[in-house]
Amino acid sequence: MGRFPFALICGLVMVLVCSLGSIAAVYAHGTGEPLLAHEPVGPYILYVWIEPWPAETGEMHVTVSVNEPLPDKPEQTYPILHADVTLRAEPVAHEAEVVQAQATHEKAVNKLFYEGHLFLATPGQWTLYLEIRSEAGTATHEWILDVGGDNKPVQRSMGHRIMNWFRNLFRRG
Repeated sequence: MGRFPFALICGLVMVLVCSLGSIAAVYAHGTGEPLLAHEPVGPYILYVWIEPWPAETGEMHVTVSVNEPLPDKPEQTYPILHADVTLRAEPVAHEAEVVQAQATHEKAVNKLFYEGHLFLATPGQWTLYLEIRSEAGTATHEWILDVGGDNKPVQRSMGHRIMNWFRNLFRRG
């Protein structure tokens, strides 16, 4: 009887440690700062995250979750896995090259998401465009993003990362 509680505690500690490692991996590939959360765009329900946040010059990681509402329960969705997802960024009022990339499952750690990278060379306002094409139809969404220059990446604590991961996991519109 004395060994059972010790084994149980050791098992729970191992599960917790493995879970924290998984959360850190998911945080790095699949979340970040949410730009859209359960947002209807055309026939889709979209979630979009970017990393780093706040946005800065250099490589920006973009994660997209493309979903369709269930026909009999429109408040529930299921992922669309065969879509073409294109990311494009254009400078608003400054000189910089327009950048474009495909977001794909191959680039994503979580294969239910589409991930891609845009390289934003200069600070200032950028218009980010998202275009989705599938059998369900075509939809586009755009937003303005302020991109800072020479920002040093914010070092976040593990506690902040875990709370951000849970916040994004349970965020619904």
